[in-house]
Amino acid sequence: MNTGTFNPLADAAAGFVVMLARIGCIVVFAPPFSARAVPMQVKMVFAVFLALAMQPVVRLPGVSLLEPFAYAMLLAGEMVYGTVLGIAATTVFWSVQMAGQIAGYQMGFGMVNALDMNLGAQVSLVDHALYVFAILVLLSMSGHHWLIEAIQRSYQVLPVGGGGIRGALAERLLRLGADSIAIAVRIAAPICITMLLINVVLGIVARTMPQINIFIVGFPLQIGLGLLTLGLVSGVFVNLLMQLFTRVPSFVEQTARAAGT
Repeated sequence: MNTGTFNPLADAAAGFVVMLARIGCIVVFAPPFSARAVPMQVKMVFAVFLALAMQPVVRLPGVSLLEPFAYAMLLAGEMVYGTVLGIAATTVFWSVQMAGQIAGYQMGFGMVNALDMNLGAQVSLVDHALYVFAILVLLSMSGHHWLIEAIQRSYQVLPVGGGGIRGALAERLLRLGADSIAIAVRIAAPICITMLLINVVLGIVARTMPQINIFIVGFPLQIGLGLLTLGLVSGVFVNLLMQLFTRVPSFVEQTARAAGT
């Protein structure tokens, strides 16, 4: 790219905007910053300060406003990379929400929903509770610092303007989707097993004592034992979340590496 220009200060500002494009998209898509409760102005201010802090350690290519098409392509590419990396950082939370949907449906909360401000839609109560719990675990571990570290690593693995949309990136995104489903099944497994045993017992009771109204007995029993199971496995759930959150920087780094190969 031609670096000759009549205004070096404008070129420096253009380079900063290119860097801000990736960081801004990651901040918008990756938790905990992605929450709708966080105003967009706050997200953008945070992204600007983060970009300013990382600018000394990020190597930018020659950027010139004299080549608007090349500059626009570079800017669009960084926005795509930031979106993809933000999605990679959100994998664990997708798994938690999916597990909450499965557990809530099994417990009988299929028609009892709450408004999720992040999605702007009605979600299961268990889904919403597990998501908030996961956010608290992430913040208690200073996981937002790991996300900042992951952003800095992404510039080492995938320099500005050094990647592309390739088959390895699509394969990596598919792998993240498959991993998120597997993690969701692991989280929801205790609830599903408990509900299966309850349904078997209720089926036996319904056959042996038909005078009992099994629906009146079954619904509160499923909800009560489901909540009890959630409480009993909360320690295991926290340990699993801690293990997964420590892998978030590697998720982002591997995704950036896939985009750069």
